[in-house]
Amino acid sequence: MKRFFFLSLLAVLATAILQFGCGAPTRPAEEAAAPDTLTLAVFGGGHRLTLGQLKAKMDSSYLLPWGGLVDDSTARHFRDSILLDTLAGLAADTVDLVKHYYAYRIFQRMFQEYLTKVFWDMVRLRGLDVDSQEVFAYYEANKEELRVEDQVDLYHILVSPKALLFSKDSLFFRRLSDEQFEEWMREYAENLYRLLSYGEPFENVAYYFSHDVESRRTGGHVGWTTRGVYLDPFDSVAFSLKPGEFSRPYRDRDGWHIIYVQARLEEGPLPIDSPQVFQRLSDIVRRRKAEEIITRTLDSLMATLDLKVNPIIMDTNLYKMEDPVWAAVVNGEDTIDCRHLRQFETMYREHYKVGNTTPEMKQQMLRDAARWFRVLQLARAEGADTLSIVREKRKELWHRRCKIVLLQQAYDKTWEPTEEEMRRYYDEHLDEYITDKPLTVEELIVYDSAFAEFIREQATTGIDLQLLAEEQRELTGLRIDYRAPRTIGENDVPMLYFVNAQKAAVGGVAPKVIRGEEGGYHIVKLLQRRESLSYMRARGSIMVLLQRRHEQQVWDRFRERMFAAYDVRLPNEIPPIRLQRRGIRLGILSP
Repeated sequence: MKRFFFLSLLAVLATAILQFGCGAPTRPAEEAAAPDTLTLAVFGGGHRLTLGQLKAKMDSSYLLPWGGLVDDSTARHFRDSILLDTLAGLAADTVDLVKHYYAYRIFQRMFQEYLTKVFWDMVRLRGLDVDSQEVFAYYEANKEELRVEDQVDLYHILVSPKALLFSKDSLFFRRLSDEQFEEWMREYAENLYRLLSYGEPFENVAYYFSHDVESRRTGGHVGWTTRGVYLDPFDSVAFSLKPGEFSRPYRDRDGWHIIYVQARLEEGPLPIDSPQVFQRLSDIVRRRKAEEIITRTLDSLMATLDLKVNPIIMDTNLYKMEDPVWAAVVNGEDTIDCRHLRQFETMYREHYKVGNTTPEMKQQMLRDAARWFRVLQLARAEGADTLSIVREKRKELWHRRCKIVLLQQAYDKTWEPTEEEMRRYYDEHLDEYITDKPLTVEELIVYDSAFAEFIREQATTGIDLQLLAEEQRELTGLRIDYRAPRTIGENDVPMLYFVNAQKAAVGGVAPKVIRGEEGGYHIVKLLQRRESLSYMRARGSIMVLLQRRHEQQVWDRFRERMFAAYDVRLPNEIPPIRLQRRGIRLGILSP
C-alpha cells in the first residue's frame, strides 16, 4: 500500500520530477538479459571473471551514483581494472617487499600496530572486568561532568532556490517571475511533505529530492545538535518536535525546509538507566583500569631500556639525513631509523621553539620513540606474535602491500612534460588553439520586421529554432527559413551580423534582429564560441592533457604486460549493464 501511495504521489509530482531528469530512460532494444554466468575473461590457467562478478563490483563502486546505463568504454576499463587487481594479487608472491623501503616500512607499521593491539587486548588485558558497582560509583562521582544540553537527532530536507537556479533546468526557472518561482518552490515542498505523510521513509525522500548536499548522502541525517547551533526558525522548529515527528515545510533565507526528529535527550545528567549510557560508562571505567595497567607495564619496560645510539645523528639536522639511516637500536632487537625519529623532531622543535634539536633533546626523543619498540618486544616475548590470528594478519598485510607495489607500476603521478614537449604539441595542433572562425551559429530568416521581433522573443525562451520555424509556418502561413548550424568568422558575414552574434551568450539569442542584404531579417542563436589561445594561455591545459596521455600509456603498458604474463583471454563482449542508484545498490534505500 505504501508503494502505491508513493507512485501515486510521484504522478502528482510528474512535472517537477521530469524537470530534474528523474524519469528512467527507455532500455535499449539491444539490452537483452545475459546470464550472470557469462564468462568475460579467462586467465592464469583456469581462473575466470563472470558477468555476475563484474556486476557485483560495479554495484559496490561509486560508478554512476545516480544510476544509468554503463557505456562500453567505461565497462571495459572497469573490467580491466578488476582483472589487473586480481592478477596483481596472483603475482604478489614474486615481490621482495624488503627491497621496497617505504612499502616495507608501511607494512611494518601496520603489523606492529595490530600486534600491540592484540597483545593488550588478548594477553595483558584479557579478563579485565568491570563491576556494575564500579560504574555506579563513577557515575555518582562524575555526575556534573556527564551533564548534557537539550539535544535532538535531526534529519533535514532542503528545497534551495540557488540549487534550482543553477541546475540543468535553470532556463525554466529563470523564465518565471519571482512570485511564480516562489509558488513553484512552495508547492514542490508541499508535495514532498505529502510523500512523507503517506508513509514514505524520510531517508528516501531526502536522498532523492533534497538539495542539502551533505545530509542528502546519508538520507538527510544531520546528527545530534543542541540549541543555538542553527539560526531560527530552524532551531525553534527542531526543538518543538517530538521524537518521530516531522515538521510542515517552512521558508527561510536558504529555502524551504522539512525537519524530522528521530530522538531527543533532555538537559541534565546522562540517564544511567539507558543501556547505551551504562555501556559508555562501563567502557570509560574499563579504559581507566587498562591505562593503569599499561602505565605500570611501560614504567617497568623503560626501567630496563638499553639504547645503542648512532653518534652521527646527535649533532646533525635530521631533515638532512636519509630516511633508512639508523638512529638507535633498542635492547639489541629493533632499529629506530631517521624517518621514524623525525616524527618526534617536529614536535620537539615546536615545543622548545628551536631550529634544530640538541643532543640532549635527541636523547629524550629516542627514549620516547623506544617506548613503542619496548612494547613490541614484550609482545613477542609473551608469544603474541605466535597467535594464529596474528600470523594470518601478518600474511594478509604482507600480501596486500606486495600487491600495492605491483599496482603502483600502473601509475606515474610524478611525471611532467618538458617545456619543449608542450611547445611542440601546441605547434602541431595550432588549428585547435588559433581559429579565424570562432562562432558557431544557427539562424532563422523571416521577411517581415514586426514578425521577426516576435519570432526573436519566442526564440529567447529556449525553444529549438527548427521546431519554432515549423510551428510558426503552420500557424501563420508566413515564410520562415531555417539555416542549420555553421561556423563563421569576421570575413564570412557582414560585420554588423558578426558583432551582433558575438554579443549573445552561448546557447542564447543575439540581442538584435539583423536585416540581410537579400531583404530577410535574421534571428541568430550562438551555439559555441571558440577563442584563440596563445601558447602561454594554453600551456596549463596542454600540461594536463599530456599528463593524462602519459598516465594512460603507462596503464596500457602495465595492462599488456600483466595480460601477457597470465594469458588473459576475453571470450565475450560485455553486454549492456544498467545500474540502479547507489543507495539502492547498497541496500541503504528501498527501490
